[in-house]
Amino acid sequence: MQKQVPWQTRAARAQALAQYLVNLNVWTHNILTLLARRAAGRAPGGVGRCAVRTATDHARAPWAVASAVVIAYSAAIAVALPFFSTLVGLVASVTYLTCAYTLPVRAAAARPPTPARGGGALPAGLPAAVHRACRV
Repeated sequence: MQKQVPWQTRAARAQALAQYLVNLNVWTHNILTLLARRAAGRAPGGVGRCAVRTATDHARAPWAVASAVVIAYSAAIAVALPFFSTLVGLVASVTYLTCAYTLPVRAAAARPPTPARGGGALPAGLPAAVHRACRV
């Protein structure tokens, strides 16, 4: 008899698969766009325009090859590093905290001053490190 997999596990797997597919799409598009720009720069005359604007501008064969390269490269890194999941968790936690707590403050500090916001100054209760980091 097969063991029933909880719905939370199935949902987490579906979310991870969706994230991997989005990352695959982004990496593949970026690689193909960079290659197209490099080829446009090598065109006769030295300067060419890259015609790629969206992911649908790429042909199917190069897309499939680039996707296979990204998948193989990702799998090789995941297998080669002994504590890959720990490394990914560490990188994610560091970047998440940086993005979640620093970027909104920098964005608020960069806005033009308005009378409702007290002339654009940061609140006095913020730590000195935040004030130094938010000088724009």
